[in-house]
Amino acid sequence: MKYINLFFLLSVLAPMAVRANGVSGIGDTVVPFQRIYDAVQKQPQLYDSDFVFLLGERVADKNYTLQKVAQACIDYAAYNNAVTKDICKEFVATAFGPSDVATESGGSVTDGVILTTTNDMPAEAEIKITIYAAGQFNVDCDNGKPAHTIDNTTIKIENIKCEYDAGGVHNIKITGLATNYPPYDDEHSRQGVIYFNGSEYLESVQGSLGSIFPTLDDGKRPTFAHAFDLCTNLTTIPPDLFKGVTGAAEGMFRSTFADCTNLTEIPTGLFSNVNGAADFMFFGTFQNCTSLATIHGDLFSGVTGKADGMFRATFYGCSALTDIPDGLFSNVNGAAAEMFNVTFCGCSALTKIPNGLFDGVNAAAAKMFYGTFYGCSELTTIPDGLFDGVTGAANKMFDYTFYGVPDAVIPGDVKDKIAEYN
Repeated sequence: MKYINLFFLLSVLAPMAVRANGVSGIGDTVVPFQRIYDAVQKQPQLYDSDFVFLLGERVADKNYTLQKVAQACIDYAAYNNAVTKDICKEFVATAFGPSDVATESGGSVTDGVILTTTNDMPAEAEIKITIYAAGQFNVDCDNGKPAHTIDNTTIKIENIKCEYDAGGVHNIKITGLATNYPPYDDEHSRQGVIYFNGSEYLESVQGSLGSIFPTLDDGKRPTFAHAFDLCTNLTTIPPDLFKGVTGAAEGMFRSTFADCTNLTEIPTGLFSNVNGAADFMFFGTFQNCTSLATIHGDLFSGVTGKADGMFRATFYGCSALTDIPDGLFSNVNGAAAEMFNVTFCGCSALTKIPNGLFDGVNAAAAKMFYGTFYGCSELTTIPDGLFDGVTGAANKMFDYTFYGVPDAVIPGDVKDKIAEYN
């Protein structure tokens, strides 16, 4: 009778079970049974009814963690001499390995994400999570019940309810890997690949959604539209939230954090892997984040070129924002319709526009600066030459750009430029 040490086997497989943020212990990664069964079929020594029945006994709760599955293989090897340590290792790696494919940013798709609920969540509360993609996903609600497992071979909408008999703080863990995304023009996809249904109970996020929904090898990209829209108690988001997402896609971050009224700061590097330009990519991303006070200059450092409506309403209604950092749009060049339409509209505490904010704009486009600083009544500094690069003519390009801004603050050359189009 052979002896295979479980600790040794798990230590070899540990990279598949340890998430980058350190919240997951060795062996607790969960996958759907279908993935286990597919791995069984690839091992002739395991592909028999005895092993399948034994596996069912060892994992009676249907919670297929790496540790339980590895132990089942070891137990089976104890009376089947054809099953070796290497076979168990290969079998478990096949079953759990797809959840550990490295992304372009160097992360692992087992990084996953943890959402912390607020302290004052009442008893019998629930948090709804919607996933709209193909792939395999696991949602542990931290409510004492089995984790929700999703195994979508095709693109489907899955609605999950995390229900809590008792209030208090809970940590929801989401892991997995998407394999396909709906097209943006699909009526449902405008809600994005994952959506938290405006939960008032989410307080913070750790980990990486981009590790679960990365840019795929075939170039398909996720949309995080409305993901945290109306999560009014969200206060903290991590800098690597979108690690694994590269390139640009239409509406990729449309209203992602809209109406997160307790969000005070955007972490540096949040979109650091996002590069290129796409229509409406940051449309309303932080709209009505009324506590947002700080923006870092590198926020859009990878965004190059131009696209229609790309920054439309991005910071609309951010009434606590006092400053725009230098170089915020430094790599944006060219002109596109509505590109800065109402971008800072309603930023009533904004005091200064930095030099060269729109230096890359070198043409004209319809409604490009329509209402950009509408209602920014506290502005005291607007630089000369703000629109010097704008050439040509376009419909309503400067309509309401500085509506509500004290006239004495607007430099003469800026007024002259606007007058050319009115």
